Amino acid sequence: MASVTVKNLSVDYGLAWPRLTAVLLIGFVIICPAPTSAQENIGMLEPGLAAVGEHAPDFILRNLDQQPVRLSDYRGTPVVLNFFASWCGPCLKELPLLQAAHVSRGTDYIVLGVATQDSRGAVELLAEDAGLGFPIVIDGDNSVGRAYQVIGPPYTYFIDAQGMVQDVVAGAMEAADLEHRLTLLLVKDDAA
Repeated sequence: MASVTVKNLSVDYGLAWPRLTAVLLIGFVIICPAPTSAQENIGMLEPGLAAVGEHAPDFILRNLDQQPVRLSDYRGTPVVLNFFASWCGPCLKELPLLQAAHVSRGTDYIVLGVATQDSRGAVELLAEDAGLGFPIVIDGDNSVGRAYQVIGPPYTYFIDAQGMVQDVVAGAMEAADLEHRLTLLLVKDDAA
């Protein structure tokens, strides 16, 4: 039977850690490119935070077809601005309600979905699987979500035709609640 002798092997890691750190840092810089105008976000156009009774801050984000969408382009029509994410369970329950509202009364207002902290691919797949027909824009870095004080999705802003925030809902809505808030939005808009 053969015997194996193991001698005391020691390795000096003193210089290995700085080299490893440098290699990882260079790899990170190469893999994570800087934002470009071709990416999802174009950003906020107005400083400020969204609040009931205030003008909704204007923004431009890219839709699923990579076209820029500006909130103020919808001025003159009430907007239901819904912040959601493909990974958000309550959002997945609420999105079909928004789609039904879009189909049933879509000429009275616009439903605009804002996908926050999400990838374009995940949002495209969700939109296709859920049959979402309303416009969706991507807020990948959550810059618009921060301006709208979105703590976490779902978060919905009801904006009148003049661009004023009329109501805000944090969390998912049930069908009756959504319908009630839409009715109030349209009544306020007709009175204005």
